[in-house]
Amino acid sequence: MRVLVMTTGWAPDFGGVSAFNRQLCAALSAAGAQVFCAALGEQGQWVWDDAQALGVTLVELPRVSGAGDEAGPRHVPVLPGGVVPDIVVGHGRITGPSALRLKRTAYPAARLVQLVHMASNASEWGGTEEAAPEEEHARFELELASQADHVLAVGTRLADWLLKELPARKPGELVRLDPGFDGTDAPEVSAALPEWMPLESHVSRVLLVGSLEDWQTTGTDIAARALAYALDRLPSSRYVDLVLYDPHPGESEDENERLREQALEWASRPERMQVSMDHFVTEGAWLRRERESADLVLMPSRAEVFGLPGLDAVTAGVPLLVSDRSGLGTLLREVLPTQDADRTVVPVTGCEETDAEAWGRRIAEVLEDREAAFGHAARVRGTCAAERTWAAAAALVLAASPATVAAGAPAGEGPPAEPAMTETAGRCAARTRRNDEHVDPAVPPVDPADSEPAHVDGSRFGDDPDHVRGLATTAQKPADRAEFLEHLADTWPDHPETLDAVQAAATDPSHEVRFTALRALGRHWPDRHESLTAIQGAVTDPDAEVRELALPLLAEYWSGHPETLPTVHEAVTDPDGETRVVCLPLLARYWPDRSEVLATVRAATMDPNPYVRLTALETLGECWPDHPETLAIIQTATTTPDSFVRRTALWTLGKHWPDRPEAVATLQATTNHPNGEAREASLWALAQYRPDRPETLAAVLAARTDPDPDVRRTARRMLARRWPDSPEGLAAAAGSDG
Repeated sequence: MRVLVMTTGWAPDFGGVSAFNRQLCAALSAAGAQVFCAALGEQGQWVWDDAQALGVTLVELPRVSGAGDEAGPRHVPVLPGGVVPDIVVGHGRITGPSALRLKRTAYPAARLVQLVHMASNASEWGGTEEAAPEEEHARFELELASQADHVLAVGTRLADWLLKELPARKPGELVRLDPGFDGTDAPEVSAALPEWMPLESHVSRVLLVGSLEDWQTTGTDIAARALAYALDRLPSSRYVDLVLYDPHPGESEDENERLREQALEWASRPERMQVSMDHFVTEGAWLRRERESADLVLMPSRAEVFGLPGLDAVTAGVPLLVSDRSGLGTLLREVLPTQDADRTVVPVTGCEETDAEAWGRRIAEVLEDREAAFGHAARVRGTCAAERTWAAAAALVLAASPATVAAGAPAGEGPPAEPAMTETAGRCAARTRRNDEHVDPAVPPVDPADSEPAHVDGSRFGDDPDHVRGLATTAQKPADRAEFLEHLADTWPDHPETLDAVQAAATDPSHEVRFTALRALGRHWPDRHESLTAIQGAVTDPDAEVRELALPLLAEYWSGHPETLPTVHEAVTDPDGETRVVCLPLLARYWPDRSEVLATVRAATMDPNPYVRLTALETLGECWPDHPETLAIIQTATTTPDSFVRRTALWTLGKHWPDRPEAVATLQATTNHPNGEAREASLWALAQYRPDRPETLAAVLAARTDPDPDVRRTARRMLARRWPDSPEGLAAAAGSDG
């Protein structure tokens, strides 16, 4: 099975969802899936190494200068070997729109899975979003979930919310997913529990994790008042350092100082308490550092749909006190024995005095008997790790598709796995094979045995196709029309009026309805001339977005039709850049042996649109690395003034031709390029693919004194990862390398 996961970045710099994504991808790979993770912007060498070690293939999406963060998510990733995913995964409103777009424009046969981490707040992502009210965020989450094939809600609170707001979901399409407690980037944490705990100090280090921008939700005031209460019950020699985590270091120093002062005011400025600010680092470093110094982690949230930072604390073996109003608190109540749950989950009543007393009493108990507290933390982690695993979470994602990994093929190796011949997948595969021949208008409809069951018992749609067809036509909301239309086509494809209704919907004013109709025509009636005619018409629609929707469907279901290749080929000259971007991977995927296709992709490397150039370079490297002209084209692209195109060319050069002298010479020469980004990209490519060359180590060592701080940082990371046993690598790993 092939899974494409959309994310903003691989490195779990802020814990929370980014760490969640990494653990989930690793579990999917361990389950035998071929996992691709598409991330925005360059990820850095250690990130690529880390993903590779976990069996995950990273795919970088371009962050084009001046285009903002929307540039990457709108780019169609080129997967190695032209692989087509069985499942596309989005993380709520953060990357869910990107996943939905890919499902519609590039991979119409894939199943779309939306992972919902948030309802109306953004605390799981380390910050709030002020651009839109909470109600709009919630509506957006629901809209994305309503258009997904499967919805996985993180924790009980989100699952309950979605079940209430989306009652129309079929059984199995909306499932609760609990993250695993068995993942950690610090193996020594697991090995040492429960025998080990940090050295005792007269200053107890207490961490408050969560979004500081919204202190009322996070409960910063509760934590400060509770610590003052606890200090009154601790020996006079004990001091407390309350550490507040800033998810955006350097961006809001004045606001951070204001919040630090406010926390001291909430605590009435006790003499034995100080408040300091820190910032998130990578999850592995967080676990190691906090294991060495933290006495307690607090999460006194007044409202938290789950609380992923608290999950990080549990997996680190650090004592945790968590609010009963959080999804994590609810889960711990469900998993832990009552006695352990009572010691970990603390009520938040809304009464200032009551909450300060309850939390203060529990904080004092933890700090008074650290040995018992860390023993309890180890027991909590052990119980949770046994009850909630990442393997179980990955199984829920893989259950969204009937495809299976080819027997005996290791994940990520060999040719793409063929979908299993289940009833649904078998129909799609068979129809794709039949499309290798010309579509004849006289071909009879598909055999009834090759269609969906003619009824869905217990469905809210009912069992009357005429009624559903009427709803698909008259419903006011486009999302409702699309939903009724899809159900009509899936349930009654052989009804004499269904095809007419779907064809009529192919001209609906709504993009969503139009796409649903076009996709249904390809899925259920690929042998009907009317279907081909409708989608061919959509390919020339005046609306560029409609063209982008129709082209992948045309290639997916009619790749063998004599008019399809010329149609897609002609679309490469479309005035809309995104349409051209969509076409290039389609040409390479379905017609890689046609000489005109290769010529077109080569020509696209000179396209004025940077997205098109990027896609062309990636496609050339992945699909035609052995062609005699490809290497020369990539080398020429390393001199382009566009920084991201240049980086992509340099990385492609190292990835596909690490043994070619001319490729290595180009990379070596670029380490002295006037542009810092070019120097950094060439160093990364050399260290990644040719660490055995003495010239590579020399270039990396020299880069430690580069005037660009990003180049220096990359050099240190590469030393630590590629030459870990060298003196320079050891110094870089220890953080003592200049």
